[in-house]
Amino acid sequence: MCSSDLAVHRLEALLDTPLVDALEPHAVDVRAELEKLTAQWAAIISVSFDIHINEQVPLRRGDLVVGIAEEAMANAVRHAHATEVQISVQQDRDDVVVRIANNGSRRISGEPGLGSRLLDSVSPDNWSLPSGPDGAILDVRLPGLAARETVA
Repeated sequence: MCSSDLAVHRLEALLDTPLVDALEPHAVDVRAELEKLTAQWAAIISVSFDIHINEQVPLRRGDLVVGIAEEAMANAVRHAHATEVQISVQQDRDDVVVRIANNGSRRISGEPGLGSRLLDSVSPDNWSLPSGPDGAILDVRLPGLAARETVA
């Protein structure tokens, strides 16, 4: 198999892998990571965030919260030409609810992109992205993300 065929084969295998499996889970400080994202995007877009989670219960996949926020911010700029994004992270019992609102003016329709595939992988049937004249709001419920680890 030549190198270009091998590269195509590897890319096809990666595309067939559920995105949630491609992301290696690791503990992150969601607040600190969102502060970093806010600083990184400050020259392009105004970002604010509000976090209400029990800091004593570590998120099993805090990296997902940060990844969703980063993808939503990029899409808000790229597709909706937004200038402001508000991120909210709330704990609802064992679930974490992420809401990302933007003031963008347009929404691209068509084939689902990488962000939609990510959301379908990590939270199937638990996310929505309605848009209107004042922008769009991405709501994602991540079931069991705040659940305490159980020891058998």
